[in-house]
Amino acid sequence: PTLGRYEFRAAIRSENKKEDIMAKAKANTELCKGCRLCVRACPRHAIIPLELVNKNGYEIIEIDQELCIGCGMCYKTCPDNVFTVE
Repeated sequence: PTLGRYEFRAAIRSENKKEDIMAKAKANTELCKGCRLCVRACPRHAIIPLELVNKNGYEIIEIDQELCIGCGMCYKTCPDNVFTVE
């Protein structure tokens, strides 16, 4: 079965929307213990170590959302469950 002209355009629009809605990592820095495993694991170098500390006295990280591709390596690597990928 082939797609009609309008169905084809709808399919292309649908595919473009999927690309626009990419998962991104988020971090709960209050859980961070400053091990920096996530910094080394990120293939896009989107996780930036900061000198700021959380309420427990550990240095925290920041995620550059422009660089993040939502691959989940930070989530998989983190022993402290700091990350979610949404």
